[in-house]
Amino acid sequence: MHVNNNPEWVGKNLQQFQASLNGHSRVPLNELRNAAFERFQELGLPHRKLEAWRYTDVSVLQKNVFSLPSDNKPSGADKKEIENHLIGGNYQPLVFFNGQYQAGLSQVDSVPKNAYIGSLGDAMRDDHPVVKEVLNTIVRQESYVFAALNTAFVRDGLVVFLPRGTVLEKPVQVLFYSNSDEGAIVMHPRLLIVAEENTQATVVESYAGRGDHRYFVNPVVEAQVGDNAVIEHIKLQHEAENAVHISVQQSRQTRSSNFSTYSMTFGGGLVRNDIRAVLDGEGAIATMNGLYMLHDQQHADHHTMLEHAQPHGSSRQLYKGILDDETQAVFNGKIYVHQIAQKTDAIQNNKNLLLSKKALVDTQPMLEIFADDVRCTHGGTVGQLDRDGLFYLRSRGIQESLAKKIMIQSFAGDVVDQIRATEVRERMENFVVHWLEQALMKQKETV
Repeated sequence: MHVNNNPEWVGKNLQQFQASLNGHSRVPLNELRNAAFERFQELGLPHRKLEAWRYTDVSVLQKNVFSLPSDNKPSGADKKEIENHLIGGNYQPLVFFNGQYQAGLSQVDSVPKNAYIGSLGDAMRDDHPVVKEVLNTIVRQESYVFAALNTAFVRDGLVVFLPRGTVLEKPVQVLFYSNSDEGAIVMHPRLLIVAEENTQATVVESYAGRGDHRYFVNPVVEAQVGDNAVIEHIKLQHEAENAVHISVQQSRQTRSSNFSTYSMTFGGGLVRNDIRAVLDGEGAIATMNGLYMLHDQQHADHHTMLEHAQPHGSSRQLYKGILDDETQAVFNGKIYVHQIAQKTDAIQNNKNLLLSKKALVDTQPMLEIFADDVRCTHGGTVGQLDRDGLFYLRSRGIQESLAKKIMIQSFAGDVVDQIRATEVRERMENFVVHWLEQALMKQKETV
């Protein structure tokens, strides 16, 4: 029997939210929101008695009172921080501050004919067909309570719509920046990526923030990847360490499409990423990689599902974790192969490197296969730096700290080096170096 354990602040937020819509609560969007909220109420916040949430405690969402942010603008300090998180170069930035689109900080200047790259709020107000046809058709909110919560509050976010044959020459970066100085706040960003057949694009999804109070970011990403489309999606998560970040990402691919998604998790105190890819077309190719680097008392949980629903599909999944101090990580990944999906080629690996004796990892790679002509493998490892490798480098005259740095960089590089977007890859390489220098310096100080 389900006991409703939903915090009171959610209902109060909904009343405030519906009042703030001010005429934008038209049908069918408002029906969608209401149905989603009813589903959220039915499901209730997850608890650790549920197997999928056994290792991740979200009771912090009940212990804090989160409010919807006010319509304030970013300060000068905020703008400097925002600038630090923008990739620059030829990337087209779209900036959201506390969940609200900032046109003055955004620059979309290369939109192909009939394509749409911009605010979801604007697209909803303009009755853009892609919103009517695709929004909430990919995510399975009946199983994901936080996706239902996001849909109940859906108002703004990013839309990338690429009509048939479109090649996006300039990549897109959307940055969701949060400031909780005025109190505990909650944001529900929504991303909708629709790539029709024979399209190509790179989309970077970024999160960052600061503030005196805890804040909660609850994003949902839906991606529809058409025949022969090639899409690279990279998520860079650098939230403040007092942040709760719980996301749901789901993609659906059709014939001969190629969708690569990278989840790079570095910030946040409590992080949960549910990522699902459905290969629903013959010959579809999916890459689902991730890197999480944790320190202090961070907790990161990744639950992934690669679902092969048609023949001749290929998928590669590599998640790597580097854990220091008293951090905890969870990886639960499944490859699911339908009976019709003959000739599936799928490989899944999760590898974890512990830099501290107090760090903990629970890894559960899984296969569920109903076809008989497939090649599927999976594995999970947890360990420390290889002593033989460290000894080898030391024997060549390399100092211990540098030897450790080289080995850890190589470990992380297996994920970072696969990112095709040059500017993002270089940015991640620099971040890994900086993170390692700080971690090794801290270890040296405690010896």
